[in-house]
Amino acid sequence: MSSHGPTGPHLLRPLTVRDFRLLWIGQVVSLVGDGLFTVALAWQSIQLSPRPATLAAVLVARSIPQLTLALLGGALSDRLPRRALMLASDLVRGAAVAVIAILSGLGAIRIWQLIVLAAVFGAADALFQPAYASIIPDILPGDLLLEGNALNTSARLLALQMVGPVLGGTAIALIGVSGAFWADAASFGVSVASLLAMRTKQTTPAPTQGIFADIRAGLRLAHRIRWLWTSLLVSAGVNLFVFGPLTVIVPVMVRSSLHAGAGTFGLVAASFGLGGVVAAVVVAQARWLPRRASTMYIGWGGSGVAFAAIGLLPQLWPIEGFSALAGFCLALGNLLWTTMVQHTVPNASLGKIASLDWLIAGSATPLSIAACAPLSTSLGAPATMVLAGSLTVACAVISVAVPGAFEGRVPGPNKPR
Repeated sequence: MSSHGPTGPHLLRPLTVRDFRLLWIGQVVSLVGDGLFTVALAWQSIQLSPRPATLAAVLVARSIPQLTLALLGGALSDRLPRRALMLASDLVRGAAVAVIAILSGLGAIRIWQLIVLAAVFGAADALFQPAYASIIPDILPGDLLLEGNALNTSARLLALQMVGPVLGGTAIALIGVSGAFWADAASFGVSVASLLAMRTKQTTPAPTQGIFADIRAGLRLAHRIRWLWTSLLVSAGVNLFVFGPLTVIVPVMVRSSLHAGAGTFGLVAASFGLGGVVAAVVVAQARWLPRRASTMYIGWGGSGVAFAAIGLLPQLWPIEGFSALAGFCLALGNLLWTTMVQHTVPNASLGKIASLDWLIAGSATPLSIAACAPLSTSLGAPATMVLAGSLTVACAVISVAVPGAFEGRVPGPNKPR
């Protein structure tokens, strides 16, 4: 890696590295497309059938391959060129979306076709995510990894959760649902072009064992590193107790407790994303976090405090303010976890660890959503928020009792930098 001396805001320093700049621009456009795709997919499903079960089937068809193929995608990203895997994934996902756009434009789209193509999209996504997470250390020097992850986090929150959905609704209104799908397909073309323009060459070790042996090796590595498996379990608990309340209970509180509409909920959702962006900027600019493992757990636990406060103070300004705090704390913990993994886990195993995180976090999400409905019915929405927040804090506190949970290192020599 050539030396460089970037100046200016720390958050923007990684953009002085040519290949990261190309990758980042391509991914920002692609993430906007993903946010647009989520809205268009839901709207197309509702147009075909207004039953909630139909929309659920389409969304599940997209998510199941993402989870079941996650470990395979991680193993492949550690034995094949990561950029090639990302290119293949972009091409497959872009083609799947283009087929949906064609069928939708012709008025020939059927639910079964939407389910199949959503599953193809999800399967290709399972290849992309571990490769993307593990290619960053191939591109950036170690002293820029924190800023690079912060830049990625802020871009994901802004593009995927805020700009993309807004553009999705606007595109459907202006050019129809088929046109919205075409816009997403075009975003994959931008990502492909940026990947092709990159010059970084990844040195891929020759496979010495089978693909399933690679997966088992990744599981053994995670088990051997105490701080890693502890943090994976804590983050799974945080996802379990946070995601459902965020996506199910908060909208219910906005409607029932505040008697407000979708616009108010949009402001609450935006405040959560804005909190995450602020965390990314603060972490990148400060660079003064010597005890990253401790701060990571404090961040995750702090999100639980914010969620409990929402339940205790169910008024608009507290809900917006504590949603922003929850977004800040979650992004802080996730940012530090990602950077610690990149600094300590051997490069040849980064994809497997990233896919394990993807699998564990993703598996907790549907469980969290499923548990929210009966809990809120029996306890009420505010009490459910207090319970969820308290359990989130408990997950972070329990980590204190695990020996080695705060070490933030790998036994033996670290990967060369």
